[in-house]
Amino acid sequence: MKHAYLIIAHNEFKILEKLVHLLDDSRNDIYLHIDRKVKLIPNIKCQHAGLYVLNEKERLDVRWGSISQIKVELQLFIIASKNHSYGYYHLISGVHLPIKNQDYIHKFYERCNQQEVLQFMSTNEEEITFKIKRLHLFVNNYLNPNKIIRKIDQLMWVTVLYFEKRLNLYRHCDKYYLKASQWASLTDKAVRFILKNKTDILKEYHHTFCSDEFYLATLLSRHPEMFSIKDSHELLKVQFHRGNPITYTAEAFMELVNSDCLFARKFSEKHMDVVNRISNHISSKTSIE
Repeated sequence: MKHAYLIIAHNEFKILEKLVHLLDDSRNDIYLHIDRKVKLIPNIKCQHAGLYVLNEKERLDVRWGSISQIKVELQLFIIASKNHSYGYYHLISGVHLPIKNQDYIHKFYERCNQQEVLQFMSTNEEEITFKIKRLHLFVNNYLNPNKIIRKIDQLMWVTVLYFEKRLNLYRHCDKYYLKASQWASLTDKAVRFILKNKTDILKEYHHTFCSDEFYLATLLSRHPEMFSIKDSHELLKVQFHRGNPITYTAEAFMELVNSDCLFARKFSEKHMDVVNRISNHISSKTSIE
């Protein structure tokens, strides 16, 4: 069963290079999207896996919080599924690393027996109302490096939301939503169903906020007759501080390699010691334990 790794990257290219190296297995194909804002594309190669780096026309300008985060995932689904019908498609970031070897990972997905593998996250009606049922304008520059542009857009964004709340304006009132990590493992059946519903997805989540954490879990859960979903804590090891993922350092090495998770996020070039130790550890493992 061949797997497709769909990587979304925009920086930390030494980590990306190590990630691709650890995925370089004949049972895998790797699809790499590097943000259009990046001018100098790193020269990354594989010896065993198929590697497809999206070209200039295929690359998107991805903005945090906006629907572009959904669009880039759909773009990777389109390109990969045109090339092959994969057993699993794995959405990962460029600052992920596997903390198990490929034998272990492939055995894990064989046991999943074509279930969709998600990592559900807690949510509530307040969060859903804010992120999905309100109309979010001026989101594209929420994290713009230009301070003036960022502050103007954030002010406009907050102002629109203020009047929506005062006027009690909502949308999608008759729909329910579930939240899960955007980093998911999906079957070919699920990916082709998602693409079949691409137009409706983009319409429903237009002008939402951080909806990449909602659309996959929601769409698949709305069709229980078609999809069996495995809620797995083993998918990804990640820890948060004030809503942001922490960066793993050397002190976390034993915790990471002793975890039962397949992947961990996130890693940084500032802490290559833990990255190299994980790489050496995985390379020394030749079979599932």
